[in-house]
Amino acid sequence: MVPRCLRLSNGPQRRSWRLLLALGMLLTASCGEPAKEQEWNVLVIVPDTIRADHLSLYGYERETTPALERLGTESLVFERASTVAPRTWQSFSSILTGVTPPVHGVRHIFDNPIPKSIATLATAFSQAGYRTGVFEVGNFIRQMTRGRGFDEIVGAAKPSAAEPENAEARLLGRLFDWMQRPGDKPFLAFVSLSGGHWPYNTGEPERFGSCDAEDHSFNRGSYGIELLGVGKGIELRNADAFKNLIWQPHDERTREHVIVHYDAELRLADDMIGFLLERMRQSSIWGRTIVLFTSDHGESFGEHGYLQHGPRIDEPTMHVPLLVRLPQTHPSWRGGKRVDSPVSVIDILPTLLDAAGIENLDGLPGRSLLDTAERASSRFLYGETGRSFDGVDPERHYPGVRGKQRMIREGDWKLVYVPRPQGDEYRLFDIGDDPGELRDVADAQPDVVKRLRAELEHVLAADPMDEDAEGLSPAQKVRLRKLGYLQ
Repeated sequence: MVPRCLRLSNGPQRRSWRLLLALGMLLTASCGEPAKEQEWNVLVIVPDTIRADHLSLYGYERETTPALERLGTESLVFERASTVAPRTWQSFSSILTGVTPPVHGVRHIFDNPIPKSIATLATAFSQAGYRTGVFEVGNFIRQMTRGRGFDEIVGAAKPSAAEPENAEARLLGRLFDWMQRPGDKPFLAFVSLSGGHWPYNTGEPERFGSCDAEDHSFNRGSYGIELLGVGKGIELRNADAFKNLIWQPHDERTREHVIVHYDAELRLADDMIGFLLERMRQSSIWGRTIVLFTSDHGESFGEHGYLQHGPRIDEPTMHVPLLVRLPQTHPSWRGGKRVDSPVSVIDILPTLLDAAGIENLDGLPGRSLLDTAERASSRFLYGETGRSFDGVDPERHYPGVRGKQRMIREGDWKLVYVPRPQGDEYRLFDIGDDPGELRDVADAQPDVVKRLRAELEHVLAADPMDEDAEGLSPAQKVRLRKLGYLQ
């Protein structure tokens, strides 16, 4: 296979021009009717796998996100936002419900959908009189929500002779047309894009480095898994293939070139989002639209011995971007304000309800970030790992939910819990002083460990962990019962 950056012959500037031309043909402006007084449109944009510290918005040395930088001058920009899990299904479920995985019960990819008993972003806005739509690459949102609360679900159609080649450009074109549709209702639009997900074979890597004489085998291979369907999960079919992609870190030269390709994906996503936002600025809807940008999780490039995301809860995969743009006429507008307080993706739902003037849902653990922007207060933030496999992940000792690593964060303190047969392990990191999480200071800070561990034990005591009893062999169940993990 010839790497994409070697196949393309037209050069970065011409390709950028062609992409913008394609978007221009799609994003035809047709002014819609203005919303009623005090009714705010809401646009939520969530590209996959966006590592916050690779955005120029947050000081990264490459110009990966100029459009987001511009949006940041109009927005509340959260410097320390965390996801709840480095996997899409868990994280998206928390973004949509405002609760953590132990509460909504979605713990792995292709898990059961969000329970009907739990309200979602879409159901809350639909009940408040909004027209609601989801625009996604793939079918994850439709599958994990069963479509509840969404009036319209639009996927990225396959290319055709009559439409531009880029599927996400066409998806954003449909989004813009939908937002411009005349009517007297405000809208909620939820957008899921591919972002920086592996394989890193989109964008223009020549922006950031030469592809000449580079080994591009990192963009080949497979996860060696079979997707069994919604509610059935996944099954590991080829452990060697999985190990090669996740547990075989690259040599330094290859690692640096992998990052070139990843950064190029981020720039492509930013270009498309930026063009959409510019068309919105030129239309009547911009002055009435709240825009929230975030990601489901980040990406690891071998900092802690693994690649991509899922098996660990370290900062490269847990630290995500988060911006909230309010129109200047909004009573809570604070354009260009940066917020250093740690926040979580579970804060997104209460924030959007608050910003739209909709009554908050009962029992949400998150808080409106419009309040957080004014005051910092102590709080605990929770996170857990995604699925990994016994015999492949060196720190995976139990199957199912009970084998997950967990984290509790309070300010700069981060406690990581690793369940092990020989005795559970607790690691403590000071993210402010040690952002790379290289020094475990648990022994030197017993009081901090005790406080965070008490909060973690509260979470574990309330975690039903029901799925562990499903699909286990009799021997596995016996082993877990002896260890006290099953009744």
